[in-house]
Amino acid sequence: MTAPVTFNVNSDQLRGLGSAWTRLGDAIENLDPGGAITSRAGSVPDSATAEVMGTARELVNGGIDRTAARLQKMADAAVHTADTTEAQDESFAAALGRIDGQR
Repeated sequence: MTAPVTFNVNSDQLRGLGSAWTRLGDAIENLDPGGAITSRAGSVPDSATAEVMGTARELVNGGIDRTAARLQKMADAAVHTADTTEAQDESFAAALGRIDGQR
C-alpha cells in the first residue's frame, strides 16, 4: 500500500505570491529596454546592425509586455486558488457537519 498523499495549502502564502507577481509584472510593464537599443542605432551608421537595432523597441518591449501579462495571469491563478481552496474547505466541513447532524 502506498502512503496517503497530504496536500497542505497556505492560502496566505498563495495570496502573497500573487501579490508579489502582480508587483513584478507592474514593475517590468513600464520598462523600455528596446528604446535604449533603438537610440544607439546611430553608433553603427549605414550597417545591417543599425537597421536591426532600429526595430528593437517593438520586438524587445513586446517580449516584456508578454512577460508582464503572464505574471499577472499567474498572480490571478494564485489568488483564485487560495480563494477556491478556502471555499472548498468550508463547504466540505459544512457537508461533514450536516452528515453528522451538527449543522
